Amino acid sequence: MFVVIVQLQVRPGRLETFLDGIRANARATRGEPGCLRSFCHPVSLQGQAT
Repeated sequence: MFVVIVQLQVRPGRLETFLDGIRANARATRGEPGCLRSFCHPVSLQGQAT
Protein backbone atom coordinates (compact mmCIF):
# COMPACT_ATOMS: atom_id res chain seq x y z
CA MET A 1 0.00 0.00 0.00
CA PHE A 2 1.20 3.50 -0.80
CA VAL A 3 0.10 6.65 0.97
CA VAL A 4 0.96 10.08 -0.38
CA ILE A 5 0.52 13.10 1.87
CA VAL A 6 1.19 16.53 0.44
CA GLN A 7 1.29 19.82 2.29
CA LEU A 8 1.50 23.03 0.29
CA GLN A 9 0.58 26.67 0.24
CA VAL A 10 -1.72 28.19 -2.36
CA ARG A 11 -1.20 31.74 -3.55
CA PRO A 12 -3.62 34.28 -2.09
CA GLY A 13 -6.73 34.63 -4.25
CA ARG A 14 -6.16 31.28 -5.99
CA LEU A 15 -7.69 28.89 -3.46
CA GLU A 16 -10.97 28.23 -5.28
CA THR A 17 -9.21 27.61 -8.58
CA PHE A 18 -6.78 25.25 -6.88
CA LEU A 19 -9.55 23.36 -5.06
CA ASP A 20 -11.52 22.91 -8.29
CA GLY A 21 -8.46 21.37 -9.91
CA ILE A 22 -7.42 19.16 -7.01
CA ARG A 23 -10.97 17.84 -6.58
CA ALA A 24 -11.13 16.95 -10.28
CA ASN A 25 -7.79 15.18 -9.87
CA ALA A 26 -9.07 13.21 -6.86
CA ARG A 27 -12.18 12.12 -8.80
CA ALA A 28 -10.07 10.95 -11.74
CA THR A 29 -7.61 9.15 -9.47
CA ARG A 30 -10.41 7.14 -7.84
CA GLY A 31 -11.11 5.66 -11.28
CA GLU A 32 -7.60 4.20 -11.60
CA PRO A 33 -7.17 0.44 -11.07
CA GLY A 34 -6.19 -0.40 -7.51
CA CYS A 35 -6.99 3.04 -6.09
CA LEU A 36 -8.98 2.60 -2.90
CA ARG A 37 -9.30 6.23 -1.86
CA SER A 38 -8.33 9.70 -3.00
CA PHE A 39 -9.49 12.90 -1.38
CA CYS A 40 -8.51 16.45 -0.53
CA HIS A 41 -8.71 17.94 2.95
CA PRO A 42 -8.04 21.68 2.86
CA VAL A 43 -6.99 23.33 6.12
CA SER A 44 -6.88 27.07 6.80
CA LEU A 45 -3.88 28.88 8.25
CA GLN A 46 -5.50 28.66 11.68
CA GLY A 47 -5.70 24.88 11.42
CA GLN A 48 -9.48 24.91 11.00
CA ALA A 49 -10.96 22.74 8.24
CA THR A 50 -12.45 24.81 5.45
